[in-house]
Amino acid sequence: MAMTKDLLDGVDQLDPLPITIQTLLTKLGDDFVSPREITRVLEYDQAIAAMLLRAANSAAMGARVRIERISDAVAHLGLDRILSVAMGAHMKSMSRPVEMYDLSENDFWLHGAVASVAAKEIAAAAARRGVEVPKQATIAALMHDVGKLILVRYTDVDMQAVVDLAREDGITFVEAERRLLGFDHAEVGGAVAEKWNFPDDIRDAIARHHDMPVADPTPMTDTVTLSNVIAKTVGVGVGAEGMNLFADRLSMKRLGLRFPDFARISSEVMSQLDGIKQLYGV
Repeated sequence: MAMTKDLLDGVDQLDPLPITIQTLLTKLGDDFVSPREITRVLEYDQAIAAMLLRAANSAAMGARVRIERISDAVAHLGLDRILSVAMGAHMKSMSRPVEMYDLSENDFWLHGAVASVAAKEIAAAAARRGVEVPKQATIAALMHDVGKLILVRYTDVDMQAVVDLAREDGITFVEAERRLLGFDHAEVGGAVAEKWNFPDDIRDAIARHHDMPVADPTPMTDTVTLSNVIAKTVGVGVGAEGMNLFADRLSMKRLGLRFPDFARISSEVMSQLDGIKQLYGV
């Protein structure tokens, strides 16, 4: 069953992304974009520039010396982390209590932010095993549950019915969503990513982060799938869904990782939680 007209209309009525973020997104696929070009874009947006300076000087971003110029912040952070910070601030501004999923405003937003950090740690671990994960996986992980925001705004589904169906039929929360609604929040998130003109690989990872098994897997989809599990494992954004989810067990193997890696990454993400909250003023 396809998404309802009300839901599709809701996606279509979303405000466009801030022009600075739109411009930065167009640079993602450009292998020759220079730090100077990125700096020029940021200099025209004082709010995002201030946020990036704060991020560049935060413990969460590995700051060792004080950074006072936007050009230095660009060199320190790189385009993927710049976009993650900018999108994180935008998502925080959009956040609201996601009551259908038993998530407070901060619970919802923080789950994405923690998943983004997990994606960075997964990519670093995978690289040590010879598997390259695209840097923009951090952005896809940040945005992976954006579909929940749209479902809250444009549907009246009884989430307790989803919880009850999952328990009674012994199925995952997402499968119960699919049976009751005809689609799941990941599919809705993919539609939002398309509306916002995200690159195809980011949109695909958002739309398929609950697929089991993952068809035609990529390092990006595997990383976002695993990032979601890690964020929940450290207790962030558990909500009504709880840990009632399956992830493709081969995702970790394809990334060259084993359970000790999963445990170490989870511990590292947990150690950064206070820094993430501080960065965004939570």
